[in-house]
Amino acid sequence: MSSTPLLSVRDLRVQYGQVEALHGVTLEVFPGEVVALIGSNGAGKSTTLRAISGMIRSESGSVAFDGQDITNLRSDQIVRRGLAHIPEGRQIFGDQSVFDNLLLGGVSRNRGQSRDQAEHEIRRFPVLFERRRQKAGTLSGGEQQMLAISRGLMSGPKMLLMDEPSMGLAPLLVRQVAQTILDLHDQGVTILLVEQMASMALAVADRAYVIQNGVVRLQGSSKSVAENPEVVRLYLGGAASATA
Repeated sequence: MSSTPLLSVRDLRVQYGQVEALHGVTLEVFPGEVVALIGSNGAGKSTTLRAISGMIRSESGSVAFDGQDITNLRSDQIVRRGLAHIPEGRQIFGDQSVFDNLLLGGVSRNRGQSRDQAEHEIRRFPVLFERRRQKAGTLSGGEQQMLAISRGLMSGPKMLLMDEPSMGLAPLLVRQVAQTILDLHDQGVTILLVEQMASMALAVADRAYVIQNGVVRLQGSSKSVAENPEVVRLYLGGAASATA
């Protein structure tokens, strides 16, 4: 593993009005890693991703990606630097076809490159290839998540930010999403994964951070985090059976 992080977040602070949502979050992701960011609802997981990807502005702190300062750049500028964000809730274009959704994910490429990449991505999940002309809004939740992942890969990113990819999915589909993350890991894709389903996240990640009330409280290998008694008590007691 490289000794230089691909993503380096330092003392990141974010406010919503008068409420400070992040109180100095610091984390690193190295090339080829899957790193999980786990915590309860409202802990600051999604806010961290949104601040990294430029969806919201940070009050202070810094974000460096691939050796460049990207703090508070616009989202489109960050995508062009190779960092793609697959947002919570999938946010596909339901009235557009599956294939057109992929093309919309390739806006940072020229038209020919975008179509070529879409032809490649549509085959990542066979069910998407079968339904390429179908309106995306008619897909199941799991199929929509597959589409969101493929669309996120359309820009040819160096790194993916994945926000709650298992949200609202049945256990079988959660396992499929987990396998997709493992497959991407095997292909060398670097991923920062936000998940409330801690058992799944720790099963696929190399390292993990635990965030509580906008502060990173614990970090380490996934194994060490999964064995931490406080993590077991707070996050694994009811979640472990979901991916068993």
